[in-house]
Amino acid sequence: MIVRVELSSDDRIEIRGYMLNQESIISSESLIDGLKTNLRLEQFELVKKSLIKDVIHLNRTTNKDKQWQDHPYILILQNLLEIDDQQMETINEAIINDEEILKMRKNDSEIEKAMKDIASKAAAVGVPLAAIYLSGSVVGVSAAGITSGLAALGMKGLLGFSSMFTGI
Repeated sequence: MIVRVELSSDDRIEIRGYMLNQESIISSESLIDGLKTNLRLEQFELVKKSLIKDVIHLNRTTNKDKQWQDHPYILILQNLLEIDDQQMETINEAIINDEEILKMRKNDSEIEKAMKDIASKAAAVGVPLAAIYLSGSVVGVSAAGITSGLAALGMKGLLGFSSMFTGI
């Protein structure tokens, strides 16, 4: 995430120093309470789903043989963020779909079908599409993210432009 948000070298050093100093670590509960206090409800909902997506993706990247349900910290965070199992599964499916797109395992029609399926599941369980397709993990705000996010919204290309151009 540090790279994605393009923090300066000094800020990166400060954050890494914080992470390594056990005495300065703030509990997850306190951090979540701070977010709740300082964000509007709709912003908080978006941020917490985005955060859990990043955590699930990180788990998939570092623990290929361990599902999110098997990771104690993810379960604690899920509880703290009040995200139900259906929402977690929808977010996990979106991550898997993104991975398959990036590995070029799907053609355009398969991508479109999967995106519509994920969009309808996300809406049904209360996961904002922005949390899935504008967060930093897997696809994030990249060319594929812009295109797949707009495809999920059914926008494809407007006025004859590509969906990426429309997104930009």
